[in-house]
Amino acid sequence: MVLLWDKRPIAGCLPYLTAPVMPFSRLTWDSFLPFTNTDFTFGEGGNAVSLRLIDMKDAKPEGRRYRKGQESFTLKFQGPFDRPLADKTYRVNHFNLGDFDLFITNGGRVRRNQYYVAVINRIVS
Repeated sequence: MVLLWDKRPIAGCLPYLTAPVMPFSRLTWDSFLPFTNTDFTFGEGGNAVSLRLIDMKDAKPEGRRYRKGQESFTLKFQGPFDRPLADKTYRVNHFNLGDFDLFITNGGRVRRNQYYVAVINRIVS
């Protein structure tokens, strides 16, 4: 099992101990589904931006079946237009899912809302 480690200290622990980061491979469609319409924090410190998971879509090509363990879906997030995020991998925090890394890309802007998309296409063991 591979563990990634965050650089933030755990409260009340020695300074060199850090909180574990959830390997993204453990987060599946079923992990995210209950948390649509909840906030995720992208980035850390003063650069952190709160984005709301507003939609999930199955990205399986039409007429095709998934192979065992395969999943393909998109996550759509909504955030403030005045704090746009670059297309890159961010450390993400969610109150229930914990910390993990996620690549997002610009999903367009409508009125005063900026949208972002994450595409997950992988084999889950």
